[in-house]
Parts: sequence; C-alpha cells; structure tokens
Amino acid sequence: DPESANNPLINPPADVLAKSKGWAALTDEQTQEFNTAYAAVTGG
Repeated sequence: DPESANNPLINPPADVLAKSKGWAALTDEQTQEFNTAYAAVTGG
C-alpha cells in the first residue's frame, strides 16, 4: 500500500530511526517478574 509506505508513523525517516533504541525480548519469567512488580506499585 503506497499510502502506508509513505506514512512516517509506520516507516519513520532515517533521522528518527537513528535516534531509536531497541529492547531485548523478555523471557516469560522476566515478563511475569515485571508484571508482578508493576502490580505491586500500581495497586493492580
């Protein structure tokens, strides 16, 4: 779809990509640990 291909929200320009950072994927155990900690501080 040409419209999507030219959408900077879908395909950011090079200057924006140069400032971005990637995050490592979490294991299921890590996800559960973070969810538990988040719930403890948010009351959820």
